[in-house]
Amino acid sequence: MAAVRMAVMEIGAQDVIMKVYEIAPRKGMQVIDSLRRMVPVGKDTYSEGRISTQVLEQICNAFTHFKQTLAEYGITEYYALANSAVREAKNCAMVVDQIEVRTGIRVRVLSNSEQRYVRIKGVIARENDFKLPEKGTAMVDIGSGSLQISIYEKKALATTQNIRLGMAKIGEMFSAFSWEYPVVELVLKEMIDNDVQTFEKMFLKDHTIRSLILVGDTLISQIRKVLEHTGDPGITAEDIRNLYSQIRGKSTSEISQMLDMPFEYAAMVLPVMILAQTLLDASQAERIWIPQSDLCDGYAIDYMEKHKLGRITYNFEEDIIASAKTICKRYKGNQAHAEYLEQMAGKFFDLLQKYHGLGERERLLLRLAAILHDCGKFISMSAPGECAYQIIMSTEILGISHMEREMVACIVRYNTMELPNFREFDGKLGNDEYLIVMKLAAILRVCNALDRSHRQKFADMKLTIKDSNIVITTAYPDNITLEKKTLKDKQDFFEEVYGLGFEIKQKKKKQ
Repeated sequence: MAAVRMAVMEIGAQDVIMKVYEIAPRKGMQVIDSLRRMVPVGKDTYSEGRISTQVLEQICNAFTHFKQTLAEYGITEYYALANSAVREAKNCAMVVDQIEVRTGIRVRVLSNSEQRYVRIKGVIARENDFKLPEKGTAMVDIGSGSLQISIYEKKALATTQNIRLGMAKIGEMFSAFSWEYPVVELVLKEMIDNDVQTFEKMFLKDHTIRSLILVGDTLISQIRKVLEHTGDPGITAEDIRNLYSQIRGKSTSEISQMLDMPFEYAAMVLPVMILAQTLLDASQAERIWIPQSDLCDGYAIDYMEKHKLGRITYNFEEDIIASAKTICKRYKGNQAHAEYLEQMAGKFFDLLQKYHGLGERERLLLRLAAILHDCGKFISMSAPGECAYQIIMSTEILGISHMEREMVACIVRYNTMELPNFREFDGKLGNDEYLIVMKLAAILRVCNALDRSHRQKFADMKLTIKDSNIVITTAYPDNITLEKKTLKDKQDFFEEVYGLGFEIKQKKKKQ
């Protein structure tokens, strides 16, 4: 297969960038060009709440220049992304619309979970630059609007949390005041300590962290250049402490000159150094790693994976599943029952392929719903569906979009509640998403009915379709009356969606 060229653009907090990639099945992914324009998007968003017409003009000018470069390369396949600096602006929709009208480039505004996961994907997949350590690792994504901490154990995602502690947001807050340095440092430490200590008490105490991985926007890359060791992205705790001692008490101009970095980045070095030290103290980590990968790299890896242009050994889908299992455990869900439902739902999904016409992504959403279906009982056993919906919508699941999370939450909600018709729905789903929720909720209801006793009686079941019925065959030797009765009570919705009934055959054990 010939090499493929594509490009990814990103609107960040301090700059607008584009990377041009060449992807070949044998050689993997290579960056063949990189362009950057400094544009203070985050300054507008976090000081004024909206993106000004002047900054919008700069974004459009950058994109117009990028398109000229793409034409020179003959590239027609490209993607434009926006992160929290655009997402959190009050006029986000207008900005995205105007960029498309003026430049012809459609911008995809990533949700927080998408943005963080795409960045993580770039770090993990580019194994020529970086390998995830075997021992406990905390990946810290330092964003302009918030902080994402994801903990890995044995190279698998164990838990992730978003903290509203963004460096650009902090920088803008302090730029409005002409405080003396000791006061600024004290207030910064108090802000950061408060949030990190809460995270430490709730999530870090169950894990042993040996390494911290710092990822983020251009600022993190700038700090990496200051601290990097030849051929090794690893940095010791002592390196961080030495840099911190060098910049303490210095003005932004002095930091900019000393570290040879633009003024806009230098203004946020102090908060990042305080954060890094606080995390080192909280986790007792021995090393800090700052890989070269960024959001554009992660999206290019995602493209490469979806188009089967190369072999990626890391199973990213299992990270998404692991996040759901962590939520299930946190809210005291029946983990054996959830795992059983996940497996059973997959069997029904595969059996009904020609009836629902859905793909692997929808199969993943069904698996997530099966794992999370009873987490609402932690709050209320009389209204588990509604409570589960609120839990899911309030919890990050890295790797799925906000709309996909809404769909999972709705599948869980209408596992126990009646699904209203589309006209009476609350409007958070479009027609296509509504139909997917309906099809998957029908499967989940049936699976839940078949494990009403939570004793996994149908673990050995075989499924076939015969004469408009799904024939469920099991060799379970004992009583299955409860499951038969529950299935009969729950199957009407399934029959309405798929036009199929059920027949259960229980093989008798040979004497």
